[in-house]
Amino acid sequence: MSENSCKKKFVSIKTKTARVISAMFIVLAITIYLILNTVMIDKFSLLEKNYIKEHLNRVKNTFNSEYDVLGQIAYDWAVWDDTYEFIENQSEDYAIANLNENCFINLKLNAMVFIDKEGKYVYKGALNSDKQEMVPISQGLIDYINKSKILNNADPNYSVKGIIMLPEGPMVIASHPILPSDEIGEIRGNLIMAYYLNDKIINGIGDKLNLTMKMDRIDKSNKEKHDLYNSLDADGELVKPFTNDKILGYTMLKDIEGNAIVELSIEKNRDIMVIGKNVKTLILVLLILISFVTTLIILLLLNKNIIVRFIDISKEIKKIGEEKNFSKRLKTQTANDEITTVTEEINIMIDELEESQQQIIENEKNLKITNENLEKKVQERTIDLSKANISLKAEVLERKKIEEKIKHIAYHDHLTGLPNRLLFTDQLNHAVHIAKRTEKVISIMFLDIDGFKMINDTMGHHAGDQMLIMASERLVKTLRNTDIVARVGGDEFIILIENIENINDVKTIADKIVKSFKEPFIIEGQDCFVSTSIGIAMYPTDGENGEILIKNADIAMYKAKETGKNKYVLCTPLMKEAINETLKISNKLYRALEKNELELYYQPQVSTYTYEIVGVEALLRWKNPELGMIPPSKFIVIAEQTGLIINIGEWVLKTACKQNKMWQDAGYPKIRMAINISVKQFEDHSLLTVIEDVLKETEIDPKYIEIEITESVIMKEKEYVIATLNKLSEMGIQIAIDDFGTDYSSLSYLKNLPANRIKIAMPFVHGINVNNKDESITKAIIVLAKNMNMGLIAEGVETQMQLEFLSQGLCDEIQGFYFYKPMPASEMENILKKSLAGDSLKELFLEHFENSDKINPAEI
Repeated sequence: MSENSCKKKFVSIKTKTARVISAMFIVLAITIYLILNTVMIDKFSLLEKNYIKEHLNRVKNTFNSEYDVLGQIAYDWAVWDDTYEFIENQSEDYAIANLNENCFINLKLNAMVFIDKEGKYVYKGALNSDKQEMVPISQGLIDYINKSKILNNADPNYSVKGIIMLPEGPMVIASHPILPSDEIGEIRGNLIMAYYLNDKIINGIGDKLNLTMKMDRIDKSNKEKHDLYNSLDADGELVKPFTNDKILGYTMLKDIEGNAIVELSIEKNRDIMVIGKNVKTLILVLLILISFVTTLIILLLLNKNIIVRFIDISKEIKKIGEEKNFSKRLKTQTANDEITTVTEEINIMIDELEESQQQIIENEKNLKITNENLEKKVQERTIDLSKANISLKAEVLERKKIEEKIKHIAYHDHLTGLPNRLLFTDQLNHAVHIAKRTEKVISIMFLDIDGFKMINDTMGHHAGDQMLIMASERLVKTLRNTDIVARVGGDEFIILIENIENINDVKTIADKIVKSFKEPFIIEGQDCFVSTSIGIAMYPTDGENGEILIKNADIAMYKAKETGKNKYVLCTPLMKEAINETLKISNKLYRALEKNELELYYQPQVSTYTYEIVGVEALLRWKNPELGMIPPSKFIVIAEQTGLIINIGEWVLKTACKQNKMWQDAGYPKIRMAINISVKQFEDHSLLTVIEDVLKETEIDPKYIEIEITESVIMKEKEYVIATLNKLSEMGIQIAIDDFGTDYSSLSYLKNLPANRIKIAMPFVHGINVNNKDESITKAIIVLAKNMNMGLIAEGVETQMQLEFLSQGLCDEIQGFYFYKPMPASEMENILKKSLAGDSLKELFLEHFENSDKINPAEI
């Protein structure tokens, strides 16, 4: 690269000055342009907007005049004595003379309605403006009159004028009370006159105002129209350019109720804005001419007074530089100005350059000495850095050890040292990936220690920790080297078995694990015996990813616990289906109440002496649109496990009480309503408050409500439950013990319970005439209840022999399919209605029994 090419391109002062001045004028021009384009154009835009708004006001005033004209016509007709008489006697002469086609045409009306003070239509007439013939009046107008507040027969000064929106389009309407000509007297009705606000009328108004007008119905579902409607100012108007030559103004017409229903737009030429743009252009042209002339004058003065003198100084300085003769000086300037000062300063600089040249020679000598000393120090520093590098390597090694220790803690159980769930899941997913590729079988075992909680509770958590450590060691010794065991929490372990040929290999390993736990664990010198329950899932049969395999192994483990513990259970499709079904039912049960899918059926309880219906039991039913009718045996347990039984039980209580009260208010026989209360409802401790609120809301007498509880409820929280039952009894509610003798069968609690009735459980009733022991137990229960002055009711009665046995044994009441199946409220009401009509109760029973279908008792 040559020396000349490295030099900066020379630009003269004149050129630079011209550029600067030009740039300044360009900036000034742009600034003025922006000012003109904003401030001035905004002013013209505001003038243009105000001009359009004036026209919009003219339009609205014109429409108000139209309303006033129609209102005046309606007034003139309404206070005309002939009209007043027509409403009273409906004279045909009046109708022929005034309510004809010519009248509608002359008054430019599309509809005229006379309504008397009773709201009846005396006359309804309409004209088709296009065909100039009378037609039936618009149903849309009649519907509007019927539902709106357009009529007011009570106030003689009341009148209405404005527009309304009908399906056929907007309509100008006026209404006035019909009065005598002196406006003194009784109001005999209302007169309504109206005409459609069509394009012809709009164009006529536009021609009168010298405006191009357009009318549209307001459609808020149209996004563009909706945005336009929201852009209106406080006056309900909007002005916006349509094209460069046209501008539009929008306003909304409101109906007689104040609702915006019609959009009106006007169009005008943008004459004001054209003038503004021409003025802006003229100012910019003048500014450019002034800038050009000014720049030329400045450059001429600059060249004469400054640039020529600077050129001479530049030549002298260049000569001194080429000769490197710093003893020469610039010529003294004659004028006393800035350039002279610059010349003197340059001469001083040349003096200093001459001195600096000598100093440079001296500095070169000193720099050589400094470089020698610096090289020596660099060598010393290199030795120090080498030592520091060795120390740094040792520190890096130590940090790696710490990181490995932290990684081990993150992926291993702190107590047993086994892999934790995180590491096990990673290893399992890797094993599944390999099994997919090689088409191998792997197995997951989910293991839980039976009786571990007892170790913790009796010997303490320290002993429990020792148990877990020894259990993990025993598992590792029992398993193969290739098997992976992990602790995933508490006393739960997961085992990954690879390299197996068939299911028998897995069973062999599971047997070894179960047998290994038969040996006692020695903790603090004591022999501790525990067992283990194992659930097994196989890949790919029980899942194709780690998460599903672990879940299904967990399901199988719980099945092992349910069926006796100390065993292993293989996951089966039935287990998975049962879990999936339970999950599906549980998810839908959360919405069953709010979707009104629950319903109460009622099963009558019949006296064995008179066949009278003395009570009904409310039985819950759930019909899901997707799953159909779901048996209570499936969803009640889920409701109790999830806590939904609290809300469902409250709904059952309220619905049953309300239904019983409705039957009583209808005059049907007053019977008691039996309602089941679950263990979970008693555990909620708000049961009393709920029952009190329901009784207050439904206003039913408590003596017609019977609460049914099982023995398990009583034994759950004995003291609290007995106290609650006593309070319910004090309120007048009856208490019945359901399924008596099938649970705890402890007779000691009976003497403390305020029970009114014992329900003989269905298994004992079904054993009548089948099993002598069931008959003996049934007789014993009857004798017990009679001696304790308690009522008796037998559940599940299905045969004549069962009925005869219970009747002879003096059982008070019967409930079962032999008499009535559970039924909806409507069917139950029909039976009560027939009994109220005096029909024989026994005949009613026989009729119902013959017509009813047999039902599986499991559906109750």
